[in-house]
Amino acid sequence: MLQRNAFRRFQSDSNSFDSNCITPGTPFMARLHEQLKYFINKKVTEDPAWQAVQVIFSGHDVPGEGEHKIMEYIRRAKTQQDYSPHIRHCIYGLDADLIMLALLSHEPHFCLLREENRAPLKRKPTINLKDQQFHLLQISLFRDYLNWEFSSLQLIKNFKYDIRRIIDDFILLCIFVGNDFLPHLPNLHIDDGAIGVLFKIYKKILPQAGGYLNDSGTLHTHRLQLLLDELVSHEYQHFETSTGNKQKCVGIPGTNFPLNDTQRALVDRVESFFRTHTYSPNKSTAKLVLLGCSDRQDRNVLRDLADKLDLWISFDNDPDTHAPLISLGFFQDDLLLTDPVVDAVHGILRDLQGNGSSQPQTPTQIHTLDSCTEEILRKIKRTPFNWGLFGRKPHKESDDDDFHAYRKQWKSNYYKNKMELQYNDSVQLHRLTHAYVEGLQWILQYYYTGVASWSWAYPYHYAPMVSDLNKVASYKFSFELGSPFKPFEQLMGVLPGLSSTHVPPAFQDLMTKPDSPILDLYPTSFETDLNGKRHEWQAIAKIPFIDSRRLLEAMKAHEYKLKDEEIERNRFGPTWQFRYTPLSPTYYRSLLPNYFPDLYPCLSEMTVYHLPTVPQKILGRLKETDEIAKNIEKLMALCL
Repeated sequence: MLQRNAFRRFQSDSNSFDSNCITPGTPFMARLHEQLKYFINKKVTEDPAWQAVQVIFSGHDVPGEGEHKIMEYIRRAKTQQDYSPHIRHCIYGLDADLIMLALLSHEPHFCLLREENRAPLKRKPTINLKDQQFHLLQISLFRDYLNWEFSSLQLIKNFKYDIRRIIDDFILLCIFVGNDFLPHLPNLHIDDGAIGVLFKIYKKILPQAGGYLNDSGTLHTHRLQLLLDELVSHEYQHFETSTGNKQKCVGIPGTNFPLNDTQRALVDRVESFFRTHTYSPNKSTAKLVLLGCSDRQDRNVLRDLADKLDLWISFDNDPDTHAPLISLGFFQDDLLLTDPVVDAVHGILRDLQGNGSSQPQTPTQIHTLDSCTEEILRKIKRTPFNWGLFGRKPHKESDDDDFHAYRKQWKSNYYKNKMELQYNDSVQLHRLTHAYVEGLQWILQYYYTGVASWSWAYPYHYAPMVSDLNKVASYKFSFELGSPFKPFEQLMGVLPGLSSTHVPPAFQDLMTKPDSPILDLYPTSFETDLNGKRHEWQAIAKIPFIDSRRLLEAMKAHEYKLKDEEIERNRFGPTWQFRYTPLSPTYYRSLLPNYFPDLYPCLSEMTVYHLPTVPQKILGRLKETDEIAKNIEKLMALCL
């Protein structure tokens, strides 16, 4: 968590207001903390709308991210006897994690409120708050879309369909395309159709997986292995494209073989049919009929083409003429390319990740296929024809050897150039892959039950290749909770040297002076890598990983210089609750009396709030009453 915050703050833009001051432990946050307490007391005292509610304030001096504090409160509240299943939740915020946290709560009435996200270059100063546009996302509607997307799984015999478990797995899938704590898997980008690829593979492997991948925050690695094994083909596709190795196959080695005119005409007809009906509302009933195709090789071309495009194909004879008849069509449960759910999920996730590029979709964008399918169609029309595209076995053993040699070199270059890691070093590779899957488990546990370990961090800037995640079924994990960093330790771990004014003077020299024993932790220049992304803010900041032992040792030697006020600011504080108490007036002093008068009478009682104690085994699981179980769909509909 510390390392993730460091990446963010080293990338901050320089301007007159250093936004890095919005970090727990800074003087700015201490002042803001006190003003927020004043504001809440004032509102409870004077505003009737605030007097009938309980207000809970968890400030910067309480460890943890704001959205996760809220979710911890909701999790614990749901276990209480007096919790109402009809309660409605609304969270305001811009963080991409919010949609995942709202989904995994499995609450029927949940929405997210956020300001309109505009591109930085187009942003104009807001004159009036009334001009600010807001977006409201109903999580129940999003849940309905996901239920629609995966509804085909309900038709599978002996498979217990559970939309709650599907949503839990969806949250896991989204981690692969990028998360605050883990880099995205190589060549798996949201803007390049990654969501559709993952959905398709998930629907394929789930029926034979023996259960779901994510069990309320517990990762089933043996089931995850099935998904990763299928995802390898996506890596192979990118290998062929990125290396320009046109003579080799997309995923399985093959040899060149030219299409004859008849076969090319057949391919053109299938492509035309595919493009015409991919986005048609009547896609599931569309059918292409080809007459008189009896040549075995022609049929093989069509069979393999249908397989790659996920079309069904049948071979028959015309009942009247007995001439060969071939039919092709879309599977009824295959929604990958036409599915508005994929587009919706893609759009929501991209928007919540804050790229600021909210632009209307043009018809050409709508009809753009995912990158893998476009690549398949492009290669189909290329001469000489590549049999390897359709999964043919190599004609020569040497072809297979060459393919694996090319791919091994490609992967070796990735690890060497990105991470200075030797691909043939099995120990290093195991550490990398284990750390990545361990990160998946840490994130899930963080989402569902809270922090598993305060000190855990993924120790690499990049993720491993999918094909090297081939032994995850055997991986085991254990986390030691530890304790969070104190406010000043957190500041020293996440701020760059240019923001040293936000830490106490006692520690500033450690960030800037040439003789500092930890000066290397605060580089003034560093490399960034887009790593397949399109925007500078998405780039990886290749700054050193924080060595907490060195950091704490260096700070300890200077702690004696701290002033009393700074020592107090370096302590953790409590969570506060506020209640309207008209019969017990008090006096609340303002820290800025020239701007905000003292409150008297103050009719707000401010006391320390403690979350209810709940057995760990039930955290993260939905407390669902019989009423909810019987009427869940009706309750969801109320949110629409």
